[in-house]
Amino acid sequence: MDEEELQSVYAWVDEVPLSRPKKNIARDFCDGVLVAEVVKHHIPKMVELHNYSAANSMDRKMYNWNTLNQRVFKKIGLKVPKKDFEDISNAKTGCIETFLRNLMEKIEAYKEGHGYEHTPSAAPASGKPEKRAGRQAHPSDHEYDARRAAYESNHPPSVKELQQEMKKLGYDDEGEYDEGEGDELQHEIDTSILVEKEQTIQELRETVEILETKVRKLEQLVRLKDTKIHTLQQKLQTSQH
Repeated sequence: MDEEELQSVYAWVDEVPLSRPKKNIARDFCDGVLVAEVVKHHIPKMVELHNYSAANSMDRKMYNWNTLNQRVFKKIGLKVPKKDFEDISNAKTGCIETFLRNLMEKIEAYKEGHGYEHTPSAAPASGKPEKRAGRQAHPSDHEYDARRAAYESNHPPSVKELQQEMKKLGYDDEGEYDEGEGDELQHEIDTSILVEKEQTIQELRETVEILETKVRKLEQLVRLKDTKIHTLQQKLQTSQH
């Protein structure tokens, strides 16, 4: 991905009013939540944001990505290998930018094919046609870090975004801790924990059902063997007489 494409991706992301201020694009997008918000912004009916919650664990991140893959990416023709989801979840350098470029292209193609208005700023800022022929040289990690740092320094979080972040942490606009807001944050944490526990319980229930099915089959086999043994015993007694 060259400089022009990279800036095009950053400009495209900048159009979306995200729920979290952008600090480090690789870490910001690693759990899939902001990607869901980007798709929601462009194709509102395709995404239900309540299906995606902020995550720190790899399992929860992959759950978000797998849900997006099944419910969104396949519908817009975006094919993403599992390894790419794992690299993005681990905030591997350059992975999220490449993914967002591909997502941008698929979303714009989908919108064009379904009668949505074209988004002008999705094209490169210079107005030149995007370069797609041939393989592009990939920047080094240092180059990506430098570009990302430049992007983030030119797009600092607004006062409103900072206030939203403080509010999520339980502080009011004056910087004082608000127990009511703190309770709301605790409720969100409890809800997230509850969702994970429910998922674990469901997996355990499925395991129990599988084991119960195996037990029933084994019981059937035991009964069949008992019947055969009984029949053989009867034949043996008859032959002795």
